[in-house]
Amino acid sequence: MQKRVTYVTGLAMVAFAGVLSACSGGGGGSPVVSPAGGGATPTPSGAPVTSASIATQRNFSASALSAVGNGVDFDELSSPAGVSTFALERAKEIAHTRTTASGTPSCQNGVEFSQTSTGSGQVMQTIEFFYDSACTEPYKLLTRTITFTSTGGTAQGTEEDWDQSGNVVAYKTDSITFAFGLGHGGIGSIVDQRTIATAPGAPPFAQTGESCVLGGTNQIDCGAGNVLAISEPSASPSPISESIGFQGLVTGKFVTAAPSASPSPSASESTDAQGPGNWGAPNELQLQFNGAGYTGALGALTLAPAATPPAWTISGGQQILTLTGSGTLAFGGFGGHNSHGGWQGGDGAMSSLSLTLDDAADGLTIALTSSGNKLTGSVQNSKGQTVATISLDYSGTGTITYTSGALSIVKDWIILS
Repeated sequence: MQKRVTYVTGLAMVAFAGVLSACSGGGGGSPVVSPAGGGATPTPSGAPVTSASIATQRNFSASALSAVGNGVDFDELSSPAGVSTFALERAKEIAHTRTTASGTPSCQNGVEFSQTSTGSGQVMQTIEFFYDSACTEPYKLLTRTITFTSTGGTAQGTEEDWDQSGNVVAYKTDSITFAFGLGHGGIGSIVDQRTIATAPGAPPFAQTGESCVLGGTNQIDCGAGNVLAISEPSASPSPISESIGFQGLVTGKFVTAAPSASPSPSASESTDAQGPGNWGAPNELQLQFNGAGYTGALGALTLAPAATPPAWTISGGQQILTLTGSGTLAFGGFGGHNSHGGWQGGDGAMSSLSLTLDDAADGLTIALTSSGNKLTGSVQNSKGQTVATISLDYSGTGTITYTSGALSIVKDWIILS
């Protein structure tokens, strides 16, 4: 029995007033977000931090967290056991047959998967990931309609994400294009553009994109970007009204750990101090990040794939951050697939993280690590002083607290205030 909590309207979810037009193809304006309760509080006595420095810290933190979220998506796009490439491979095999799914998808090591073909090059798929191998704690639900052509194809669909408490943190609409090649499952490249909202039918509050060029053995060659507009007229010490964005390139490799002896962990085993998903042969991504952060007037930034993949471009504002650094992301040892098309080992929910990014121009460093089922970290200035602390769960949901007393709400690796 899957445990789910219906869409919530508390916390920062009440007063979203997002507006995002013409997002497909990377065009159109960026979203507007107005979380309830404001995001900043008055600067306490004895801890003067200017609003400009808070803005820089916020933009830097937003860029760093985006890099982590992109890394999770790159695992799906580039991993030999990644859900997107595997799903396309399985769909390609039945695209021109008439295959109908029957009954409820069975749970196989933390994943439920089903697909149906119309027989005319189109396949409908549903894939659900869970935080535990018994499929009781939902993590991510994907629904896609894939259409194949002679050179590749497209996929349209949705994604729902839950935090580890069972609360919905994001509802995404995906538009994917892919081309055949020498990559995993015969896919040579893939581009995923999406909008993010709080619930089906709600106005989107962010636009993101990821793309990967496949073909190297256990290699990552990907790019990503996002744009988000924040409008908080009541924020103190000064109102917030700006668009922020991040784009970057990521290179690296996969390292697969040796599987454990137990093939069927219980749900309780998957939520112990090792984090969600502790069985099997987890993929570990060792990544190098090079990116840039942008700011602009409210609604001014736009995101689009660059002419040379897998890069992305952001226009309508100015670059204010340059980021470099590295990270290691590990994923639970269930939820992947084997050579016979079944789900066995491989990727699940992210199970550990170690990330360090630098913004040399502003003298800022961010470090994020995992402990148990939590992610914690800090932002430090050039003097080694902590200017912000970070507390998240494995869905990328939590808070950033600044020494000024200001607070940022984070949902699904997106900073909202």
